[in-house]
Amino acid sequence: MPELVRFARQGNVAVITIDNPPVNALSPGVPEGIHASLERANHDPEVEAIMLIGAGRTFIAGADIREFGKASAEQMRETLVHCLRTMEDSAKPVIVATQMMESMIDRVKPNRSEITDVANAVLEGTDAVMLSAETATGQHPALVVETMRKIILEVERTEYPYNREEFLIPQPHSPSFLSDAICYNACKLAQDTQANALIGMTQSGYTGFILSSYRPKSPLFIFSKEKTLINQLSLSWGVRAFHYAEEDSIDDIVADLTEILKQRGFIKKGDVIINTGSIPVDEHLATNLLKISKVV
Repeated sequence: MPELVRFARQGNVAVITIDNPPVNALSPGVPEGIHASLERANHDPEVEAIMLIGAGRTFIAGADIREFGKASAEQMRETLVHCLRTMEDSAKPVIVATQMMESMIDRVKPNRSEITDVANAVLEGTDAVMLSAETATGQHPALVVETMRKIILEVERTEYPYNREEFLIPQPHSPSFLSDAICYNACKLAQDTQANALIGMTQSGYTGFILSSYRPKSPLFIFSKEKTLINQLSLSWGVRAFHYAEEDSIDDIVADLTEILKQRGFIKKGDVIINTGSIPVDEHLATNLLKISKVV
């Protein structure tokens, strides 16, 4: 595994595939910025350990069609749900990439099972779905993306289980217990007030990932001064990520973020907004502040 990680870093590789990993692959882990990928239909403790300590910022639940072809539909679903629940509990995004729209490589419509696969992945809590050959070599790449987008939007409009706070209660033994409690209550408050925006600040990305994991129905906006985080945060469910590098007073920061979102048309006068952040600003502490206000 260390040699694989070094090779990936040198070649700027984003994905490491995990397929029957040896036990000694667990200890070094995979650094942040490199994503781990699962390519088989069953799970075991070794794979789960890699998912938790070695997946960097994102875990990709992939599917080698030859491998998954040996598994029943129920086994595939159980594996997907297991991956999603495990990574959701650790606030790491999951991307499902299972040749989901393969028939559209040369056709203009997906078959019924493909529509079901995409819908189920969304309902089970994936952060994103990924296409491969459908857009890389397929005859209708734009149409495939638009078709998948329509399926996702319809599921989120009609059946999606928003506001999952009851499943992710902050744990007192966790080193991040206090910041987790702030994020948990920010999402509860957004739900109770039907807030028009939930706005977070993050330096490590963790606040964005944890807020996303609660699946708030309120639109979620995350700001960070770390430019390398913006694209990564955008992979998380519901997150719109923005670069923001100012470090003035917390009042000035909240005012700036509000103005940025107003100018871009995301919020307007009279809207209820929830902000999370940390003080003192210049100490870059874990999230320790929660504010609710109306846009003026």
